[in-house]
Amino acid sequence: MNVNDVTKNEGNSGYTDFNFTITLSDFPIDAVTLRYWVQSESAVAGSDFVPVPGTVNVTFNPGVKAKTFTVKVKGDRVRELNERFFFNLAGVSSNAYFGKYQGKGTILNDD
Repeated sequence: MNVNDVTKNEGNSGYTDFNFTITLSDFPIDAVTLRYWVQSESAVAGSDFVPVPGTVNVTFNPGVKAKTFTVKVKGDRVRELNERFFFNLAGVSSNAYFGKYQGKGTILNDD
């Protein structure tokens, strides 16, 4: 199981979708469950991106190999350094394992 990194310009207004895709190495025969949460690094939840409340439970039903989840990044006209946050995975069920369990969201300043 892996999650991708996303690097995009923040935009000057509105929101930019940062789409994180969790991909299993094969189609599951049994349901696979896990949790994800979004963690601030230099990007601040609330001002740089829309916070994801707490930890979110996810289930991959048999035959489903990938799921995409969106973090909304807020655009602005502020000159600042590039900022980063993390899309973390944990608590996978016993019938799967992690390869890459942390996706990096890099917000490129475009002002």
